[in-house]
Amino acid sequence: MKKQDISALLFTIGLFLVLSAFPAHAQNCNFSIRGKVIHLENNQSIPGAYIWIEEVKNGAITDDDGNFIIRDLCAGTYTLKIQFLGHKEIIETITLEKGSFNKTYRLEEDSMELEGVEIHGHQDAIQTTTAIQALYGEELLESRGENLGESLKRVAGVTTFSTGNSIAKPVIHGLHSNRIMILNNGIRLEGQQWGAEHARKLTPFWQMRSR
Repeated sequence: MKKQDISALLFTIGLFLVLSAFPAHAQNCNFSIRGKVIHLENNQSIPGAYIWIEEVKNGAITDDDGNFIIRDLCAGTYTLKIQFLGHKEIIETITLEKGSFNKTYRLEEDSMELEGVEIHGHQDAIQTTTAIQALYGEELLESRGENLGESLKRVAGVTTFSTGNSIAKPVIHGLHSNRIMILNNGIRLEGQQWGAEHARKLTPFWQMRSR
């Protein structure tokens, strides 16, 4: 046999093998995994459950009726993982050999314990050209039992005028009433400023400064 004839024969055999293997390969990758995810307790469908196949890095999410499908899978063994918030995870090994796979999965509720949340706040230093004075520590403890007016007198430059045991207004360097701005947790208090008989509404957390 001539060299050219041998080369032609080998090419024909190789082409035949490639063409004969291609349909079989395409046919084996037409498998699919179908399923439905429901609650174990009441058999109601679970929409939004997450399904993942690790071997092919592909997955799906259940629809409103709890159904899902993953297509274009080849014959072989796969690890199916089903997850949904507040339920126990399902992991199952599935072997595809002769046809597609279809199964209903029931998820069991699982209690979740959340860790405590800590909120930390920070207040930037106040940028001002005026002097700031406050009562802290021992000086504040010494004023325990006194009314607000008596406590304020411990601050230099601050006095009070009072028309009763529960009515007292601060006087800062001669300024009082509407000339004094009072803040409660950073919020301006504008109420009850119109007369000497009206006391200010305050909480234990307050600040004040002159306008």
